[in-house]
Amino acid sequence: MYRRLGNLYEYRRDQKNATATFRKVMAIGEARLAKAPGDEDVLLQLGQVYLASANQLHSDSDLDGARTGYLRAIELMKEVEKRQPNHWEMLSALGSAYSGEGMCESRLRRFDAAMEAYQQAEIRFEAIRKQNPSNIYMKRNLMLLYSHIGDLRGNPAMPNMGDRQGAVEPFRKMLEIARSIHEADTADQRARSDYAIALSRVAAVQAPEEVHSRIQMLRQAIELQKQLSSENLSNRADMSASYNMLGDAYTAGGDASNALRAYRDGVQAAESTLASANPNLLARIISLYRKLGLAAAGNGDRKTALEYGRKALETSEPRADKKRTAESQTVLSARGMATKGLILVALGGARDREEARTWLKKGLELYRELEGQPMVTADYRADVKTIESELEKLK
Repeated sequence: MYRRLGNLYEYRRDQKNATATFRKVMAIGEARLAKAPGDEDVLLQLGQVYLASANQLHSDSDLDGARTGYLRAIELMKEVEKRQPNHWEMLSALGSAYSGEGMCESRLRRFDAAMEAYQQAEIRFEAIRKQNPSNIYMKRNLMLLYSHIGDLRGNPAMPNMGDRQGAVEPFRKMLEIARSIHEADTADQRARSDYAIALSRVAAVQAPEEVHSRIQMLRQAIELQKQLSSENLSNRADMSASYNMLGDAYTAGGDASNALRAYRDGVQAAESTLASANPNLLARIISLYRKLGLAAAGNGDRKTALEYGRKALETSEPRADKKRTAESQTVLSARGMATKGLILVALGGARDREEARTWLKKGLELYRELEGQPMVTADYRADVKTIESELEKLK
C-alpha cells in the first residue's frame, strides 16, 4: 500500500510526501529482510521500492541520492537473479535500475561507469526480448536504452565520450525498434513521436558527406511530428530541434534558402512553448535566433538582425517564476549575450563593433564560470572558441 502511495505522490509531483513515503516503505522492507535474508519476494519487492524511490529522486535532479538508490536496488535484485536468472519481473526491474544508474553516472560525467551500467541493462533487457519478443513495454525500454547509449557515445547535443561514429549503431538499433512499434500501431501517438525522435537521433550523428540522407531523415521526422497534436508541447519542442538540424543540414549542403526556411519554422514551433520551455529548449531557441540574426545581418537587414538579437537576450533573462539551476541560467545568459554580440559583429559598424566587444566579453566570462561542469557540451566549447576568435579580431 505504501509503495503505491509513494508512486501516486510521485505522479502528482508531490516530492516531499513521495520521499517520506518511500523511506517508510524501505525501512519496513529492510526490517523484514533482516528477519528473512533469503526471501526472494522480499528481495524483489524491496528492490522495486528502491527503484521507484531512485526514479523519483532522479526526476528531482538529486543525482547522488538517486544513484545510491539504484545501486541498492541492483544489489537486492541480483540476489534474486542468482536463484532465478530468467525471472521476467526481476530482469525488468534490474535492467531499469542499471539504466537509471547509467543516467546518473552520465550526468555526473563519469562516462565509463555510465557505459558499464548501460551494458548491464542491455544484457537484462535483451534477455527479456528473447523470452517475449512482441512485448511492447520491454521493446520500448530497450529502445530508450539504446538512445541513452548513443547519446553517451557521441550525441553532439549532449555531454558525451566523443565517439560520434560509435553512436551510429545504438541509434540505428533504437530506430529499428521505434519503427517496428510504430508500424504495429500507426495510430499510437507516442510510438509516432518516438519514431520521429529516433530518426532525428540517427541524422544527428551521420557523417558530413551523408548530408542528403540526413535531410531526408529529418524531413521524415518532421512529417511525423506534424501529425501529432498541436497542443503537445513536448512534440513541438522536438519538432523545433528537427527543424534546427534540418537547417544545419541544408547549410552544409549549400542550400541557404531552405536553411533559413527551416530555421524560421523551428522558431515558430518553439516560440509557442516559451511559457513552459526548459533551459535546453530555450538554448535552442537562442541558437535559432542567432542563425537568423546573422543571416539578416549578412543580407543588410539591420532592423531584423537587431530584433533577433533583442529576442535572444530577452529569452535568456532569469525569470522569478521559473526554477532554474544556477548553471542552466548561466548557460542561457552566456548564449544570449554571445548571440547579441555576434550579430553586432556581423552588422559591422564601428559602434556595433564596440558594443559587440562588451557583450562578447560578458558572455565569455559567464561561460568560463562553467568550466568542468557536467552540463558542458560540444556546443558550449564551440561557442567559447567562436567568442574568443571574434574578440581577437576586434582588438
